[in-house]
Amino acid sequence: MFKVIVIGNSSVGKTSIVNRFVGDRFDPNYKATISADFQTKILEIRGNEIRLQMWDLVGMDTNFSGINRSFCRNAGGAVFVGDLTEPASIEILAEWKAQVEEIIEGTPIPMILCANKYDIIQEQEEEGRKEWEYL
Repeated sequence: MFKVIVIGNSSVGKTSIVNRFVGDRFDPNYKATISADFQTKILEIRGNEIRLQMWDLVGMDTNFSGINRSFCRNAGGAVFVGDLTEPASIEILAEWKAQVEEIIEGTPIPMILCANKYDIIQEQEEEGRKEWEYL
């Protein structure tokens, strides 16, 4: 079992990414994650069964700001999610990464950056509107 933590500000789409990856589903009705939630994805790679436990953590910019050490313990990887329509949510990811590195103390873990909500930018461009500045 590989524990993967999913980190980012609130409303960047962490839950949507986990739901799409694990169950190929999307719920357009936003519901904030409280504390943390996890889902399991089973993959088959080269004939081997791999179980990923995807931990969807509360938005780091909420009242619970800061990464809870217990959720990072024994993490085998991290996904940092930012919202392309909110540049500050991308810029803060370096801080979240530094916190994770401090918490895991030791062997580095694989980490990826996921820039989310590109579809919203595309829709706005197709409609000829630019309601915000994005990266």
